Amino acid sequence: MADLAMYRAIIGLARSLSMTLVAEGVQTPEQRAWTAANGCTLIQGYLLGRPEAPQAAADTLDRLAAEHARRRKERGDFVI
Repeated sequence: MADLAMYRAIIGLARSLSMTLVAEGVQTPEQRAWTAANGCTLIQGYLLGRPEAPQAAADTLDRLAAEHARRRKERGDFVI
C-alpha cells in the first residue's frame, strides 16, 4: 500500500506542476487501468512492446511515417 501512496503522490505532484507524466514499466492491463484511473494516461513498458534492435525500430518508424503520409493525403488527418 505504501507504493500506491507514493505513486499517487508522484502523479499529484506532476499534475500540480502541469508536467507531462509517463508511467514506465507498465506490463499488464491491470497496471495500465490503474495508472489511467489515477490520472496518468501516458505509459511505456512491455505491455506496449518489447525492446527491438535499432534497425527494426528504424524500419517501424519508416513504416509509420509512410502510413501517416498516406492517411494524411487521403483524409487530411491521422490517428494512431
